[in-house]
Amino acid sequence: MPKPRVFLGSASESRAIVDALEAELRAVAVIERWDVDIFRPGHFTLEELTRAVNEVDFAIFVLGQDDVTESRGAVVPSPRDNVIFEAGLFTAILGRERTFYVVDRSGTKIPSDWSGLGYTTFDAAEQRPRDKVFEAVAKIRPQLEAWQPLRSLGALAAVVGPWWQFVINIDDGAVLSLMKIAATEPVDLRVEGRAWAADGTLRARYRSRSADYDEGSRTLYYYWEGEHPREQAIPRYFGVGEATFHLDAGAAAATRAEGWLSATSVSDVTDAFTKSTVYVRATPEELTIVEGGDHEERNALIQSKLTERQQF
Repeated sequence: MPKPRVFLGSASESRAIVDALEAELRAVAVIERWDVDIFRPGHFTLEELTRAVNEVDFAIFVLGQDDVTESRGAVVPSPRDNVIFEAGLFTAILGRERTFYVVDRSGTKIPSDWSGLGYTTFDAAEQRPRDKVFEAVAKIRPQLEAWQPLRSLGALAAVVGPWWQFVINIDDGAVLSLMKIAATEPVDLRVEGRAWAADGTLRARYRSRSADYDEGSRTLYYYWEGEHPREQAIPRYFGVGEATFHLDAGAAAATRAEGWLSATSVSDVTDAFTKSTVYVRATPEELTIVEGGDHEERNALIQSKLTERQQF
């Protein structure tokens, strides 16, 4: 599987954090640093940034106490203006799910429009480099591994990644799922996930036996198998499914979809009941919670998604 290409940007004052992030992430990504790989002699900065954003799969920006800003009568530490500009440029083109902000834990001024974004932090007070970026790496690395490189996938790049799947026409069985669409190339497309019942208990695990994506209609077709791991007999289930994705004009990634899936306890999927489904893209923060070890936090997230399901 090819490694994703990641742009790593910061001010010169935050190079130590960039060094630590590169050391911790280079096992899963090709890191392209702003201070080493990007800017060629004889080219304008904006020209080089525009070239870079169209060549990478992800971007990480370190927002430290690199400068000071007077704001409403107070002088506060802040990132460099150019780093904020670059972060906005990459976010607009790559999408928020593929752009990460790593913010100084001790505080730095960030744009008010960013309030509510699930950025992560670094701790410059820690002694060991890996400890400085431990929280950031714990959140970013799973996302790099779950989402595939944009550039080698063509139209598939708009739909790969984690999705919440809401079943909206029945309340029995698995009604909520975190479904991951993965591909190393267009012919190697896979679907897998976990599903929960309306009371929040884990109901099923599943994976695709085959999958195909139609670029013209933006529809994913898949044949799946799965099991109910908490039932004594561990019964197996089978089915087929479709999901049609919506891509806004100029957007790099889809954010919503709808479709259906069938489920049966026999391998002949022609005689199966059908579930109507709606899909909403999962955020990096939600993926981290589901994959993490905090059971209470995971259960709280599942409950919030089960509540969200009621709006469809």
